[in-house]
Amino acid sequence: MRHPIYSSLRPLSLLVILGLAAFAATTFAQSRELKPKAPTGIGASGQWSADVKNAAGDDIQFELKSISDNGRSEYSSGHTMKISDFQGLNIGEITNAAKTNVTFSLVREAGTINCEGTFSQGLGAGIWRFTPNASFVSAMQSRGFTNLTDSDLVRAAFSNVTVKYTDELRSAGYEKLAFDDLARAANHKITVAYINNCGPWVITTSRWKMSSARAIMRSTLII
Repeated sequence: MRHPIYSSLRPLSLLVILGLAAFAATTFAQSRELKPKAPTGIGASGQWSADVKNAAGDDIQFELKSISDNGRSEYSSGHTMKISDFQGLNIGEITNAAKTNVTFSLVREAGTINCEGTFSQGLGAGIWRFTPNASFVSAMQSRGFTNLTDSDLVRAAFSNVTVKYTDELRSAGYEKLAFDDLARAANHKITVAYINNCGPWVITTSRWKMSSARAIMRSTLII
């Protein structure tokens, strides 16, 4: 039989885990996210930059930037990803010494981030535009995530939020998880297995520590 304290506090444990994940994300190789001042949205287009020269193997350090919907705040989020995550990127072309024009895309359930620009010696830059996936929007609405903005959908695409991932967290006891926290969890690759492996000490953490973890998460993570 599940312990009653465990059952009532379980959803809060994700906030603790996200707080721990925030501490772990100290290098760009894991995830780099720069916090804008009072953001109101990412918008559906912006600039991208990439670095293959200083990455290992099939890795690519990829960053999106955009002016928020209010026209004042800049959003910036970067991840170390795989070149194979992108459609249209060729390692030979992007590491060429000569400047090479490129067109490629990151296709995810939430939508597609279409990019164009140039690469030279493993360094690239250009512009991106986002096309949302109506099927994803509909599926998320049926799960209680209504009125998702372009900002939300870009974050979902870049962090690879999927309907399956959402359902896994919901079935694990996180039915009322906010979309903001869902995107953060996906960004840090927090799975149900990872949550379970943290053990009861996470669940029974004092209320003060839970509040601190929530504050740490919200002050350090903007996806």
